[in-house]
Amino acid sequence: METDLTPFSPARLRACAALFSLVLATPWSLAQAPTTAPKLSPTVKIGVIGPFTGPSADFGIPMLNGIKLAADEINASGGVPGPAA
Repeated sequence: METDLTPFSPARLRACAALFSLVLATPWSLAQAPTTAPKLSPTVKIGVIGPFTGPSADFGIPMLNGIKLAADEINASGGVPGPAA
């Protein structure tokens, strides 16, 4: 089976397009790679979605106070155990 490799044949155009995209993608992907390991933060952030404003705030504010109390108790007892850095 012969392949038509004239200057503008579909097979040649597909091969050139693939090579061109590979040449463009390689430096970009290398530039995106991290050069050093990410630093671990000693802080654990906790996010909460709750009704802190509006008509349901009567329930959300006590919930937020309970979350803050629990975080304070956990921090007073030594914090959250995790892997040693």
